[in-house]
Amino acid sequence: MLKGRASTFYYDCLAGKGYNFNRIIYKLRCHFETEENKQQYILEWRETTFLRIITINLGVPRLNYL
Repeated sequence: MLKGRASTFYYDCLAGKGYNFNRIIYKLRCHFETEENKQQYILEWRETTFLRIITINLGVPRLNYL
């Protein structure tokens, strides 16, 4: 199931074009899995620390972070 930007892209650019499932997956990957996005994901992973999670989720019990 697609949601958000992927759903919008599918209905705006792919739906009704007669593409098979593999072609749709290929088109979605080409659109969303760009080098820029990959670098953004890597940066986000590197910046994710337990202290950052605590700061973002103030008021949430620490056992719920994990």
